[in-house]
Amino acid sequence: MKEQQRLIASRRAHRAHLTKVLKKITELKEVEDDQNEQHAIVTLGSYLEQLQRKGQVLSELDNKIFELFTKPEDLEADIIEAEDTQSFIAETICTTKNFIENKTKSMNISQRDQAAGASNNIQQTPESNQATSSESEPAGNQPSTPEETQPQSSTTPPEDINDLRKKIQLEADALHGNRELIRRVAREMQRRSDLCVLRNGGHVE
Repeated sequence: MKEQQRLIASRRAHRAHLTKVLKKITELKEVEDDQNEQHAIVTLGSYLEQLQRKGQVLSELDNKIFELFTKPEDLEADIIEAEDTQSFIAETICTTKNFIENKTKSMNISQRDQAAGASNNIQQTPESNQATSSESEPAGNQPSTPEETQPQSSTTPPEDINDLRKKIQLEADALHGNRELIRRVAREMQRRSDLCVLRNGGHVE
């Protein structure tokens, strides 16, 4: 009898912790802020592992407790309660895995769209900006900057190593001051690092 009481007390404690884990999972699923969403997905993966381990521990405790029941009616009631708990754990694991997968795909699409938009924005080089500015100025006040000193972005293949260096420098000049693009790249690197941790070093698209 004492052993059964000890096991039941242990199971009660594990179920109490299970309730906290389930509550935290629900809270993380409700995060909608883009900056915190990636962290929430990674944290969800950690809580999902806790949930799986908790289900295994409770299943082992249930089986030990079942063996100590002497009254069939008590055993039946305990089995029903234990099965309800295991069913809820399994359902939560399934829905959480689907949530993580769908959110990860959604973030990947969003990141690709942002990268495409940033790429389109940097196509307008300092030369084109200078041309636009020149057109808006009166005829006698246009700056006489030599054409060869203006940065130009080119998509033609480099002719030699010096031409390649020049093209690299031109692209670097075109990116100069574009802090928003740099921030996006940094966020993307952080997102990929978090996903790599979540997937235990697995492939990240």
